[in-house]
This record gives sequence, C-alpha cells and structure tokens, in this order.
Amino acid sequence: MITSWESLLDLVRRMLLAAEAGEFGRVAELEAERNAIVSRLPQPADAQLQLLRDIVETDRQVVALTVAAHRKAASALEHQRRASSHAASYARMSRIGL
Repeated sequence: MITSWESLLDLVRRMLLAAEAGEFGRVAELEAERNAIVSRLPQPADAQLQLLRDIVETDRQVVALTVAAHRKAASALEHQRRASSHAASYARMSRIGL
C-alpha cells in the first residue's frame, strides 16, 4: 500500500524530471498537486523519516533548477533589452546623419 508520503515523493520526483527537461509550466502544475497532498499529510512516523529526507532533497533540487532557469532567462532578457536599446540608438543616429 502506497502511503501519502510515498505519493508525495513520487510527485516531487516527477517535478524534478520536469524541471530537468525545462518544463517549468509542468513543474507549476505538479506544485499545485503537491500543495494539495501536503495539506492532507499526517504526522510522519519514524519509518517515514527517510522518505521525508528524500522529499526535501528532491524538492531542493527542483528549486535549484528553477532558480538557475530563472537567472538564465533574466540574463537573456537583459541581453535582449540592451540589444534593442543599441539598435534604437543606432536608428536615431542614422536618421540625423551621424
């Protein structure tokens, strides 16, 4: 019989797979499921403490991948903003004959 703790571990592992694949929309969907499960979890028994450790470690990996992807996207966005600004400056300068 699968416990709710085991279901949670399975879910965070699926979140990790989605994060590793760069499917952060799927991560968000699974996070909503995770939150619903967490709200119904019983107090862990001693036998479930390793499961809890595995859940926390897997979730930590998901967060790390998400933060890294966010930073990469923010950097790309800033690069694009700068390129657009330079292109606009060039266009202005070209119109006045500089």
